[in-house]
Amino acid sequence: MAHTLKAYYYTDPATAVTVDFMGAVTGTTGIAVDSYQMGIPGIEQARNNSLYSDSPRPVYSKHGMVTDVLTVTVRGSTNTVLYTNLHLLAKLGEYARLGAQNGTNCPSAYLQLKPGGSAVGEVLYAVIYDCRVELPADWAMSQDATLMIEDVTVTIERGLWRSQTPGISYIDNNISVTNQPFASSASSSLSIGGDASALIRLTVNHGTLGTKGQMDRVIVGYRSLALGGSSYNALGKKEAESATLGTDTSAVADATASGGNVARCTQTTAPSTPAVRVSGAVVPRGTHRVFARMKITGTAVSSVYLRYSDESVANGGVFTPNTAVLVSSTSWLVYDMGIVRALDVPGTVVYGTYQVYSSLSSGAGNLDIDWVYLMPTEGYITAQGLGITTSAPDSTRVFEYQNGIETNTTCICYLASPKATAKPAYTASISPPPGACALYWLIGTDSGSVFDVGIFDSAEIVLYTVPRYLMPSVV
Repeated sequence: MAHTLKAYYYTDPATAVTVDFMGAVTGTTGIAVDSYQMGIPGIEQARNNSLYSDSPRPVYSKHGMVTDVLTVTVRGSTNTVLYTNLHLLAKLGEYARLGAQNGTNCPSAYLQLKPGGSAVGEVLYAVIYDCRVELPADWAMSQDATLMIEDVTVTIERGLWRSQTPGISYIDNNISVTNQPFASSASSSLSIGGDASALIRLTVNHGTLGTKGQMDRVIVGYRSLALGGSSYNALGKKEAESATLGTDTSAVADATASGGNVARCTQTTAPSTPAVRVSGAVVPRGTHRVFARMKITGTAVSSVYLRYSDESVANGGVFTPNTAVLVSSTSWLVYDMGIVRALDVPGTVVYGTYQVYSSLSSGAGNLDIDWVYLMPTEGYITAQGLGITTSAPDSTRVFEYQNGIETNTTCICYLASPKATAKPAYTASISPPPGACALYWLIGTDSGSVFDVGIFDSAEIVLYTVPRYLMPSVV
């Protein structure tokens, strides 16, 4: 059964114009493909994190542009129809460039390929960035007699094939959780499809239960089975009172803490010597950023830092210290404890050990540690200044990040007022590879340079993915 290949572009946001390359000739009118050479991403665009195969096979880039070359014959029942069909190709290039340059305001032009025809196989889509038309040297010699222009070369620059119409829908695989704590994680029940990194759309808003705190900051981490191994879902929140407690540290009830308990470190003399207060053997391989939720009592100012090792204490692990933070607030705050890097230990599921050290710098009082949070950095999104108010979730109170158009990334907050939007300050690097994944998040309210997650609140987090395909071949 023959392939079908169509292109679509938008002359206005609601109306798509169709260019049918295969099976479009009815009688003497249409565009017929004589040959179609599919391209592959260029070798020079490959990077260390690309998907590749050994030489002399092609090297594939995760996001590299693809160039296809089509040779077509343009036919028309009249001269007017002939040039109308030819102009379809010229307009395809014009509107493709317009969409690529104005991704948030203009719909993308795209290709639709049905390998094997409409009845079998997958339906694949690819964003078109450019389309150039080159007429043969003798194109004007015979078209009046034949109403046909042969050997027209159409060069299309596009993205990788995907499973959904560009910019329209994200319905393939997703992690969707509702009424979750503002510091939590979730594993995907489905594997991300395709054979290249997926496109994503992430949304965050208030859940329907619990007390509502304003959302000012979102930190989302991503870990894949492909890179994280069997412990890809072993990160996230680690309750301090459930870890190994060290010098002058015990579990104490606290209704304002996660799980209703804290690890309390009694520090009565300042300055005191740093000592291990909490430790745990839950550092999987890879690079992670660590956060801790802490507060003090009385007038204490505690110096707290993290140490980590690829190995356990019993096996002679050598520990690396991070920079200390000062905890001086009697209210819960989440502190950035720095980066940990754990190497792979073959034959084990959980790797490495962390230790939380503290000392009393001045004053008098206790240090309370609610939890330690290990956030993966394989893929991440951080945003602040969101200003999402405390109302129940709806379409006007949502944080959204998407890279649904390869050349354009959108990060935006929909606020309480109708159609009010804000562009938060953010950083992001997330390209989920095929396979299973886990999502991790901290969502909170700013308090100066630090923030708290508001444990009584509940969040709704949805990560949609759209798989993509390389498919180097000649159709």
